[in-house]
Amino acid sequence: MERAIPRGLHMTPERARAYGAVMRMLRVLSPSKLQPAQREYLRTAADALVFSSAQTDDQDVRATLDNLASLARTLLDSGSWPKSQVRWLMDDMWACGPASLGDPAVPDPRASEPTPTPAADTARDLERAL
Repeated sequence: MERAIPRGLHMTPERARAYGAVMRMLRVLSPSKLQPAQREYLRTAADALVFSSAQTDDQDVRATLDNLASLARTLLDSGSWPKSQVRWLMDDMWACGPASLGDPAVPDPRASEPTPTPAADTARDLERAL
């Protein structure tokens, strides 16, 4: 199946590395760590983020990030995932997306005022959960 590359897609080495890290993690994690539906959702979300562009409808990216934040809370609440492992997974998932998402944890030091991103609320929610 061929996938059309979205206009404005800026694939970077960082995005490719993050996507590869997520796919490797999904291959090596035991079934006790992730339910099949969670594993499939992470794969689908990573695909959606890596193929999104700065021009992608913000609502689609926002919905993906909101669902990831919810999954992060679920993994933490399960007790089988340490906070550091959930952080690593979410950082790599976030890094699959376009740079316009910004960094959920580190503000841009060059900006005089914080610039809200489409995912700003999700980033704050994820920070509270982690």
